[in-house]
Amino acid sequence: MGIDVDVILHCRVVRRVASFTGEYAISGIKSTCNVYKELGKLEKTLSAISAVLKDAERKQSTSNAIKEWLDNLKDVVYDIDDVMDTVATDVLEDDEACNCLSGINKFIIHPIQWSVKIKQVREKLDEISTNGRDYRLTEETNIDRQCSRGNVRETHSFIKESDIFGRETAKKEILDFILGAEFFYHLFAVPFVGPGGIGKTALAKLVFNDSRVDEYFDMKLWVCASDVFDLKRVLHDILESGTGEIHTGLNLEVLQNKVCGLLRERRFLLVLDDMWSENISEWEELKNLLSICKTGSVVIVTTRSPKVAYMVQTLAPYLVTELPHDECMEIFNHYAFRGQEENYPELVEIGNSIVEKCGGFPLAAKTLGCMLFDNRDIREWMHIVEDNMWNLEQHSGDILPALKLSYQVLPSHLKACFSSLSIFPKSYKLNRHFLIRYWMALGLLDTTTGESKEVVAERYFYELVGRNLFQDFRIVYDGTINTCKMHDLVNNLANLVSKRDHAIISCEKDRVTRNARHIVWEHGYFSPELKFPRELRKANKARLFASIGNIGTVSKAFIKDLLSTFTLLRVLIFSEVEFEELPDSIGNLKHLRPIHTELSQVSFFTIQYEEPSNLQKLMIQNCEELDLMEPAETIGGLQKIRVLSLGGLTKLVEFPDSFRTIAHSLEYLAINSCNGIIRLPNFIQDFTILKKLVIHDCPGLIERCAFLWGEDFHIIAHVPQIDLDGIIFLNSREYERYNDIMLLANHTYFLLLCWKRWWSRYNEKCARGFGGDQDFKFWLTSIYGNMVICVVCKFMYLVVFILIRKNASATVVKPKMLIPMVNFYG
Repeated sequence: MGIDVDVILHCRVVRRVASFTGEYAISGIKSTCNVYKELGKLEKTLSAISAVLKDAERKQSTSNAIKEWLDNLKDVVYDIDDVMDTVATDVLEDDEACNCLSGINKFIIHPIQWSVKIKQVREKLDEISTNGRDYRLTEETNIDRQCSRGNVRETHSFIKESDIFGRETAKKEILDFILGAEFFYHLFAVPFVGPGGIGKTALAKLVFNDSRVDEYFDMKLWVCASDVFDLKRVLHDILESGTGEIHTGLNLEVLQNKVCGLLRERRFLLVLDDMWSENISEWEELKNLLSICKTGSVVIVTTRSPKVAYMVQTLAPYLVTELPHDECMEIFNHYAFRGQEENYPELVEIGNSIVEKCGGFPLAAKTLGCMLFDNRDIREWMHIVEDNMWNLEQHSGDILPALKLSYQVLPSHLKACFSSLSIFPKSYKLNRHFLIRYWMALGLLDTTTGESKEVVAERYFYELVGRNLFQDFRIVYDGTINTCKMHDLVNNLANLVSKRDHAIISCEKDRVTRNARHIVWEHGYFSPELKFPRELRKANKARLFASIGNIGTVSKAFIKDLLSTFTLLRVLIFSEVEFEELPDSIGNLKHLRPIHTELSQVSFFTIQYEEPSNLQKLMIQNCEELDLMEPAETIGGLQKIRVLSLGGLTKLVEFPDSFRTIAHSLEYLAINSCNGIIRLPNFIQDFTILKKLVIHDCPGLIERCAFLWGEDFHIIAHVPQIDLDGIIFLNSREYERYNDIMLLANHTYFLLLCWKRWWSRYNEKCARGFGGDQDFKFWLTSIYGNMVICVVCKFMYLVVFILIRKNASATVVKPKMLIPMVNFYG
């Protein structure tokens, strides 16, 4: 992660140490082995260091010594967090157990161990704190405030139109609208929104410099609104742009009088370029001052933030999108060859591959073209194709600084969450629910406000959405985002800012550093013969191991070595692979939270924790020989598990008693393609905090759990959301608005289903040789029978739902294909 992550990680650890201090003071352990005393010292040193972090962050770019000091601090803070996590797990174990040995652990053995571990990390931190005094860092108490972006990006209105490609249509659409708006609006704002480097400023310049704009508007004004939005500075820049005169030393009252005098009864076009402020009161104050103008005046606001666009808009924002490949190629050729591309056909072919890296961003194409304009060495061009764009030297106006700015302005908590996305490959579908669990597991959420972790993570997700860092959204029935993606360049940015902690292991690269905390396996193919690389043993403090998109079979020896090496793992991700067998040692991972695995062709699986585990998510898929009923195949000691997904377990016929251990923590249960199981256990009623139950492709189980009339519906009726083969029962008033539409859709489907069934039966009769009057009578009877049954069913259906709405506030929602909830006719 980038150095800014130290800020939030450090602050979170400070809060955690403080909370432990209070807990031990209450529990009476403070007198044992100096635990309370050591925690107090640790908290004091952490607080002292946190006060100078912002100053150190600013100075690290010019001081290698400070940068090294911050790197060392980060490693120690990670160690402190791991110790605190160990203590928390030990406390959970002691509280859950109730025997003589647990009492000895609680009051003697564990406090001794805690005291030693805390003292070790505290001494390391003291050394770092002492070294930090040599750098004369300045204290800042508000460590989480959003800082200025340093070198402010300043823009101007001049443009050479021949240097702009692919925006002619956009320019025409915007001009056609704003030049005829005087009949509808007095003053209106048009936001141009899109990620950095996409061409928002270039499009604004094209509109600003068009000859028709000169004829239509009395005045044109260009103001760069970058950095902190300050009304006084904006008014000063408007006045300077409109008069060409520099006005210094004027107070706000004089400034607003001069601006009002400048704009009164004049139709103007004002461009506020690169606006970041989301403070609506500041915008409203500026807009009120500008409203003294003549009818038809326009404010164009370019911004990366959809939230800013929504705040300033009069009409819907204009979304500036990526350019097609051929137009990006024109930009690249324009800067790389200066009109001489016909002389270098081989380089043009290589350039085609280079432009694919740009992802439709015109600034990226321009950056790469400018880098290569005086280079005609084929080997150098091929190096660009194979290398990461971020490894290339770039200057202030290039794509890297443009995109990195989007990261630098993030609050510290969002920087941590964004940089953690570096483990996912390009074009990977990011599931919102998975990201919430993922951030929870890494401990990136600030819950000091009293909100639940899920609510905080949800807010973080939508804040990143609002800053244009996600795209390709899949919206589901309730209006929320289910999945999204990152643009390839944004994915590269996440890798850039997290490169110190992030290590990618592939066939070509297996070297890691000792401070690597996130290990991503991109070997491509697992085989039973593949051994765990010895080189990885040095990164034994890793918190995350992820294998995404690999295939093959993972051997028991490989996974055993992995688990014995990475004992501090908090996140373990395996997808699309098969396992020979999972070793018992998986139960030794105290720190493990979510586990995302598709366990295939496993006949023996143990996940019995002798002590309470931090595991929060478990997915078991396609284990055809697994029934979970053998004594060794238990699911015990998982008091914190929140998400459980079972799929393709053909031998699973019932849930074991060990399933009860997660009754007070499980929030999401999914059962897919488990045809052997036909009923849920009665103790499912004890799962009082279960929020969603999903059952797909389990005919017998779905029949018994069918909405209202299923034999077992009463034992799951307390679950707020039940998904049976895609039909969703929502027991909440907030979803009532979907009721009528969904009822109509279901009734229409039933009518079509009835017609299809009667028509099939008629065809069967014909195939058996019926004909003549008898055939005609059957056909006629089929039609009328179909109509009568459908009307009766529809009437019953409506009566049932009217009763539900009045008594149970329940709603049936059908977000996907219309599939009948109950088969009435067969």
